[in-house]
Amino acid sequence: MLYLATVLTAHFDIRLIVLSIAIAIIGSFIALDIAEQISLVEKSSRLWWVTGSALTLGITIWVMHFIAILSYHLPIRVEYDYTIVLISMIVAISGSAIGFFIISCQSKVGNVTLLVASFFVAGAIICMHYTAMLALKVSAEPVHDLKLITLSAGIAIGGSFGALWLTFSPIKEKIISLEVRKLCTALLMGGAIYVMHYIAMAGVKFQLKNVSTLLYVPADNTILIIAISIAALIILTLGQLAAFSGRRLSAELATTEVLRKSEEHLEELVKQRTQELEAAKLLAEAANRTKSEFIANMNHELRTPLTAIIGFSSVLLEKVFGPLNDKQEEYIRGINKCGYQQLNLINDLLDLAKIEAGREELDIVRLSVEPICQDCLTVIREQAITRGLDLLLEIAPDVTICNADESRLRQILLNLLSNAVKFTECGFVMLKVEKKSGFINFAVIDTGIGIALEDQQKLFQRFQQVGRDRDRQRQGTGLGLALSRNLARLHGGDITLQSELGKGSNLTLLLPELPVCNSLQKVVK
Repeated sequence: MLYLATVLTAHFDIRLIVLSIAIAIIGSFIALDIAEQISLVEKSSRLWWVTGSALTLGITIWVMHFIAILSYHLPIRVEYDYTIVLISMIVAISGSAIGFFIISCQSKVGNVTLLVASFFVAGAIICMHYTAMLALKVSAEPVHDLKLITLSAGIAIGGSFGALWLTFSPIKEKIISLEVRKLCTALLMGGAIYVMHYIAMAGVKFQLKNVSTLLYVPADNTILIIAISIAALIILTLGQLAAFSGRRLSAELATTEVLRKSEEHLEELVKQRTQELEAAKLLAEAANRTKSEFIANMNHELRTPLTAIIGFSSVLLEKVFGPLNDKQEEYIRGINKCGYQQLNLINDLLDLAKIEAGREELDIVRLSVEPICQDCLTVIREQAITRGLDLLLEIAPDVTICNADESRLRQILLNLLSNAVKFTECGFVMLKVEKKSGFINFAVIDTGIGIALEDQQKLFQRFQQVGRDRDRQRQGTGLGLALSRNLARLHGGDITLQSELGKGSNLTLLLPELPVCNSLQKVVK
């Protein structure tokens, strides 16, 4: 039997709604943090920051929309035209790029410029939404409520203008602190994105003329889920680049400004030169501390979305919701692998940032040495066997206990052992433990490629990698040894190096027999 104008009732998945709102706020925070650098750099460099902010905001708008669409369940089969899906992403990125480009063209950003830019950014949100709605392939006719459409558009424009005004207008920190201003910009832009979407969705009704199509057959949304995961991973990557490059740029600009003023008044203020240079140094250190504190505070914001990506991809690989073809499984495994690599990088960066910000706290306890050494060797044993290496342990009879933070001691030893295995092609890797001069020495000795004398000085520097070109494929991010030495020094010890090119290396962790108490340690007897 045929029915005229049957209005379909949709159901919502509240978990995906919450996730879409979180993505909108976090992505907006990252995008505007990148965009803030536009007014700080030279005009020749602004295009890069415009591109980064436009990509981040455009992808954020796109990801938020399609996560929200996945939460919107109609009692009919819903499929997607992926050509239009791709076009909708291009629309979001292009509109954002035009808005930020308008701002980048002005040496001094006024309210008129911000208003014009906000129209394009809001246009990106609105046009992306309705372009993406055209990608829905359903056997029903959408009917729109003009009042709610108008309201959603007004909210998008107002939220965009407010966020851009807070980002680019000079505001004294006495009036509003930097942290509060950044939070407000993220909430305003994020609200412009998700409020516009949900009001617009409330203003659309799907009318069904043929009741037979109500037989619901679930559609395969694997491709869309993969695309959303990749896009979210891009947002996180751009966010890391913004967090480090932006903070470094701010520190450099602050230092350069102080030095420039010093040079202008050098002849008149010779007696004050030393004080000004000291002020420049303190300002640079303050900027660096601000960077470290910011990254340390981003712990939850960076890890949570990435954990969701890893979780979703793992669930897909378990084929809980149905089988995958070979190409889909290949792509999802790639997402899962990249997610874990990204998570390890984020963990190292956040650990370094916490130490630099003075927020790392050790839990010093008395530990049995042999079980910890055996556990660490067990973790890397399979890797050593695969490379045909002997894995040896030698503990002096008078060494039975040590004082350390257990998790951090394991982290240091595993880093040293895994590096030794990675750069040893034949022979052995030995963990040798003994007492010397009031310290317990954990020496990791290998018969590997060794390290040239000129490279040894930069081995413990962040993001520094040493070795021959053919060894590059085995190298990581250059953070492990820098983090390990910082953790060792936090214990009151250090890590030393003895190596000769082609004859192996000896990296030794020195831990004091008695713990050195400071404000970042808790000693448990």
